[in-house]
Amino acid sequence: KYIVDNKITSIRPKIVSAGAALLDNDTRNLITKAFKVDPMDNYGSADAGQIAWQCINGNYHLNIDMVYIEVLNEHGQIEESGRKGEIVITNLWNKAFPLLRFKLGDIISLNDKYCECGCEFPLLEMIDGKTMDFIIFPSGEVVPPHAPKQVMIDITEINRFKIIQETISNVIVEVIPNEMYNDE
Repeated sequence: KYIVDNKITSIRPKIVSAGAALLDNDTRNLITKAFKVDPMDNYGSADAGQIAWQCINGNYHLNIDMVYIEVLNEHGQIEESGRKGEIVITNLWNKAFPLLRFKLGDIISLNDKYCECGCEFPLLEMIDGKTMDFIIFPSGEVVPPHAPKQVMIDITEINRFKIIQETISNVIVEVIPNEMYNDE
């Protein structure tokens, strides 16, 4: 955002690889706008290693040679392809301390379609974020953590923001404005 806001054009990497946090469309577009290159994303965790990687077509392929993936519904039952649920991994590489059916706390869905890139590894359809980061309204409606970010990211007068849900009916949004902020 800083590079775009300050019109910096001297930084042009050949590849931008993202990892750790979810690379949502707004962040992806911002990286592309700033660096003039489409970022490649990886999905993983410290516990499981790399779970999926993004191919040139933008699809996330599961590293089935490294991890076994299950998607569980709220009752702990395995979900069918295309339905959202919590990811559970069994790592296949850690012989010293294997993780068996380890819950990562992420909500995902799988896709049984074939990718045109030629890789036959199964596809991860969607990563909705950590279950503990969801906002839950009194009505029971659940909002994934990336939804508020999609609203806030285009506001150039804001450097940072934080959303805190103290109770089911009390959500606080803290904002750090930048020098472009105007009280009017």
